Amino acid sequence: MPPKKPLFTTDEVVPNPIPDETLRRVAPPTPIEQIDLQRGYVPGEAVSGDVREEPVEMVEGAPAPIIPAVIPGGSLSRVIEEWPIHLTSELTLRPGANGAANKQALRGPHCNWVRIDEIKFEVAGLAAGGQQLDLLSAAGSVVRVALALGGRVVTGGFVPVTLFSPSRKQAAENITTGNTGGFDDISEIYFWKLAVPVYVPPGGVLTAVFQHAGVWLFSTRVRISYTGAVLVRAPSQADQGRLPFASAWASPAIALLGGAAGVDTMPETESTEKDLVGPEGADFHVTHMLGRLYVAQQSSVGIGIYDNAAGGGSRWYDVISSAMRLKVDSSWGVPLTTDYVTWWALFDRVNRALLMDHVIPSDGYYVARVRSEYLLLADAVALPMVSLVGWYDSQETCEVKP
Repeated sequence: MPPKKPLFTTDEVVPNPIPDETLRRVAPPTPIEQIDLQRGYVPGEAVSGDVREEPVEMVEGAPAPIIPAVIPGGSLSRVIEEWPIHLTSELTLRPGANGAANKQALRGPHCNWVRIDEIKFEVAGLAAGGQQLDLLSAAGSVVRVALALGGRVVTGGFVPVTLFSPSRKQAAENITTGNTGGFDDISEIYFWKLAVPVYVPPGGVLTAVFQHAGVWLFSTRVRISYTGAVLVRAPSQADQGRLPFASAWASPAIALLGGAAGVDTMPETESTEKDLVGPEGADFHVTHMLGRLYVAQQSSVGIGIYDNAAGGGSRWYDVISSAMRLKVDSSWGVPLTTDYVTWWALFDRVNRALLMDHVIPSDGYYVARVRSEYLLLADAVALPMVSLVGWYDSQETCEVKP
């Protein structure tokens, strides 16, 4: 057997397992300066002067712009780029009247951009004397709003406040004043969680004009609120250009009177090419379609409007919703429904929505056709409503001002 070869010989160069000291040396870490809170420190202001901003041209009498804030946190610090903000305005609408929300109440700081992430609507009916109405009803069905940012539209005309987002809790969408249990002075609440934020430039405002559509012959108190953030820096041009958008069709009232046997088909109503459509000249990125089916019925107090039969709503609602027929066609030749279907066969009965991400071309639109069948209700009418909600790029249609 040949002798075993040694692990190494004196003729071989064996690498040193410990690298040369010079190769292991690295630059020492930069020490983190401990922030010393100064006397009189105010949250929202830089304490150490470490964060610097470019000079901002100031308007005489305007408040100073918000700058990044250095927030103490042990031996480390973080820079805050935005601050939360909630803006709100309230107004009262008479039946058939229009009214604008207070612009100053909805305007953010004059020297900073504001990002709006969510819009909230609160609606309550008012009896004579301004007291909140003692009548179970869906008053939000008669309140419509038109939103715009400067010359750029956020809604296609007036859109019912109930048609922006899927229903989150139907119990919060019906006035319940006067009921047992002490639930007085409760308003209906609706939200619009925006598909893309609205970026409002310094000094600008997202305007809101409301309309009372009548039908429900009571004055209505409306509150609109914007929730978002005040920004330290301007958003990108791409972010500035994108805007949420919603368009809607509110059908004329459909009488719920059948023939002698109660099986006659009612006259059909349909939307136009100007209703369920995107903003002019831009592709419309649709996230969802909403369908609300309201029933207006005469009561001893007045006309009540319902969109569900639970919680004291119209006892006829389930029958009516089963009898309504809906067909939706498109301008590009591919129908959404190939025939008439019942209302809840298309829309989710719980959240009133049909989730469907797609893009409507700039010249495209939907046409919704509605009819009712086999009903014998002399004191009620149906109020079907359909909307499209999503977003668009306004830079396709106009130049965005810096």
